[in-house]
Amino acid sequence: MSTPEAGIRVRRRHLDLLEWLPGVWCVARDADLRIFWVNTLQERMSRFPREQIIGQPIRGAMPAPGAEEREQILREVMDTGSPRHVYLLASPGCRVQASILPLDEPDFGHRGVVVAMRYDSISRTPGSHLMSTPRVFFDTKFSQLSRRELELLHLLAQGLSNAEIAKAIKRSEKTVVDHTRRIHRKLGTESRNALLHEAALTGIAAFTAEEWLALIDGEIEMRRAFREDGKKGIKGP
Repeated sequence: MSTPEAGIRVRRRHLDLLEWLPGVWCVARDADLRIFWVNTLQERMSRFPREQIIGQPIRGAMPAPGAEEREQILREVMDTGSPRHVYLLASPGCRVQASILPLDEPDFGHRGVVVAMRYDSISRTPGSHLMSTPRVFFDTKFSQLSRRELELLHLLAQGLSNAEIAKAIKRSEKTVVDHTRRIHRKLGTESRNALLHEAALTGIAAFTAEEWLALIDGEIEMRRAFREDGKKGIKGP
């Protein structure tokens, strides 16, 4: 059964409305997923003049793992005509919530999508799809944590004891203590309570184990890609 959203199409006149939505930054991409329009807030946030943003593809703006995930979602919206809502871990305690809407093809003369983004709390939103290639780790102290340390951080955020964590990761309690000590050193915390406070501020506990493991996999993949191409991209899904 179709939903009311299934018939939504963005027309040219709607771009003027998107210019005035507070706290919302937007890009419009054509059938080749190149940017052909941005609102003023997106221009300010990207720190590039509009002329340099127009024509930008997704590939080249970020490493392949992130680009591939975003391209797949945007093309699905173009192919199905059904809007999608996604979110991306963006900064400690915050995420980017994005609504992806198909263009009205007759009105624009070509297929495409509009992506409207805003910062949101880390709390869960039913029906939203979590993107698995995060950007937050590169600009924060989380970038110092290894795959195992990131996994253990989520378990700590759940309030599990060392014994429970050891059972979950199939390692000894001593190993858990050693990992926790390294996490303390990298995050600048000194006690479990301080670590739990840090985890609460960043919203880590809001993710399920499956979601967090997917984020870790995406993070490691993005780190590898950044090392290979040395590029950082324009902000946005």
